[in-house]
Amino acid sequence: MKFPSQVNLQPFTYQIIQANSIQQQEFCWAVTINKDFSIVAAGCNKLIKFYKFQQGMLKLNPVLNQHQSELVTLNFMKQQNYLISGDQGYILIWQYNNNT
Repeated sequence: MKFPSQVNLQPFTYQIIQANSIQQQEFCWAVTINKDFSIVAAGCNKLIKFYKFQQGMLKLNPVLNQHQSELVTLNFMKQQNYLISGDQGYILIWQYNNNT
């Protein structure tokens, strides 16, 4: 039996693509991506920012501002276009629509 420390791992590298990166002015504690990898949601303080992810680029879409305190978690459901967001007092469920 091999233990994890004995497994031969293949080396890998990542490269930051500066031209496609976005700098946030707020603290972003939670980030999630939907099931088809087309939408990225970021929890920045009390805001949920939606970005369309196409051809390696992020484009800001509408921002949601319904939370009373800082977001601590965001998750897209795997089977449906729902987003679950949680802050220090509430859990909200959002239905994502491509147009709104």
